[in-house]
Amino acid sequence: MDSQDESTLLNEDDDDYLTMALPDLSSSLISTRERKVYAQRERGICKSYQVREHERRKEALSSSLMDFEKPSKAMTMMFKMGYRKGEALGQKQSEGKLEPLEINMKTDRLGIGHKTMQKQKIEQEIQKIRENEIDYESRMRLEREKKYLEAKVLEAQKVCENLDKKESLDEPRKINVLWRGLVVQRIEKEMEKRRRHGIFDRPEDSQDFLSDEIKPPRHTHIEWNEDEDMELYAFNQLDPGIRLEKILDFLRQNYNYCFWCGYAYQNEEELSTYCPGKKEEDH
Repeated sequence: MDSQDESTLLNEDDDDYLTMALPDLSSSLISTRERKVYAQRERGICKSYQVREHERRKEALSSSLMDFEKPSKAMTMMFKMGYRKGEALGQKQSEGKLEPLEINMKTDRLGIGHKTMQKQKIEQEIQKIRENEIDYESRMRLEREKKYLEAKVLEAQKVCENLDKKESLDEPRKINVLWRGLVVQRIEKEMEKRRRHGIFDRPEDSQDFLSDEIKPPRHTHIEWNEDEDMELYAFNQLDPGIRLEKILDFLRQNYNYCFWCGYAYQNEEELSTYCPGKKEEDH
């Protein structure tokens, strides 16, 4: 065979190889299970084992035991005890449950009753916060009331001092304890003022420095120690409301003066006739 015949034969073999039809191997290479999975994926209904179990469990829990044709042992026992579908449990006059208790699946890892304890703890904390808020509001209200009463005590003491005619007293212990604290406070302030300016070292200037309120002979140049006055100490320990009541009673009994009216009546009869009452809310 010459070289021309050999080249012709090779060209024919190449054409046969290139034009050879390959068989469809999809049916032989893909297993039956894989084809099913592939088909399910194509239809969009491929579900995992957990998903299928969850759906079956949900369907079972949502189904009533009374809907089955053959009742279970539990339903049989309930029927024997007198239960009828659609009727309440327990006594006839009571409002019992019409349906059995639902089953709630536990999905967390907490122990039984743990959530209840957590809920109780949260409720206790909330209650504690509310009590603290109430206590705070009560304390603030009491403080405001105390400041108000202390201011009224001071005003009433000034009225007593103005109505008192014994201005020549030079000993605080001889002053009525009801307004003695006012006088002592004024003396202490004046002594502190004089001490600050060194007036105790210059007696010749002390008369010019004293204020008009406490110039001699009204309670000045007195050596005073409040700690030794137990009567005043005991009076100041009283509640401001009690102190105010004692001072107002003194004004009414001795001067026919009503602090809330701001007026001194001529006599007791006029006081009882025209004054609406002893308390602030009466006015």
